[in-house]
Amino acid sequence: YVAAFPVAFLAAALTGLLIERLVVRHLYGRPLDTLLATWGVSLVLIQCVRVKYGDNIGVNSPSWLVGSFEVIQDLVVPYNRAFILLLSGFCVLVVYGIFQHTRLGLFIRATVQGRETAASHGVNTSLIDGLTFALGSGLAGIAGYAWTIVGGVTPDMGQNHIVDSFLVVVT
Repeated sequence: YVAAFPVAFLAAALTGLLIERLVVRHLYGRPLDTLLATWGVSLVLIQCVRVKYGDNIGVNSPSWLVGSFEVIQDLVVPYNRAFILLLSGFCVLVVYGIFQHTRLGLFIRATVQGRETAASHGVNTSLIDGLTFALGSGLAGIAGYAWTIVGGVTPDMGQNHIVDSFLVVVT
């Protein structure tokens, strides 16, 4: 399970980079078309996984994530939920660190705040778009990695959250 962490991030990031290059890049400036295209890609990916692995994929939680501890009387926190909270906090800190203390973060912020200005200062905004999409996809991979210990593994395990996610994006 520990080795799956970087694998989940890298696999999702590389897949996201590929999707950005092949599909999303051509739809910039058309947000609803982008949402529909990414949803369509997710349906294709779900079917590919279903064909290759079937509907239910057996995954066991690591033994060190089974059990719980009592914080105060009648407040029992399962180890797997505490792990997900710590993992989420870690991801937030890493993303904050990337955005505030790295050259990539500076370029991402510059591109988001003023694409033309960033480009005029020599920032390759196309590359930054791809890397930003890859970072977001990698974080989604980590979310899937964490979800496996709570909700099980199925090809469509994220579909229950997709409508809520689209509403957030549209809003």
